[in-house]
Amino acid sequence: MGHHRDGRPGTRYESWNVDDPAALDLVDVRPIRDEIERRVRRLLDQLNVPATRQPTTARRSGTATSQGRTD
Repeated sequence: MGHHRDGRPGTRYESWNVDDPAALDLVDVRPIRDEIERRVRRLLDQLNVPATRQPTTARRSGTATSQGRTD
């Protein structure tokens, strides 16, 4: 997963194998989007960076966002 390239210490690269959503229907893209979001949140947690936005699923379900609106 994370490793150094080109001898640049302090640089972390992640290689995530995810399906290409280009030719997929919306219903098939959502699981890909959700998996990417889980991976990003996990990475933020590993880097001790607070996640400031609500998960996509919470926004989609009509939960108020940080801007005070619902999607």
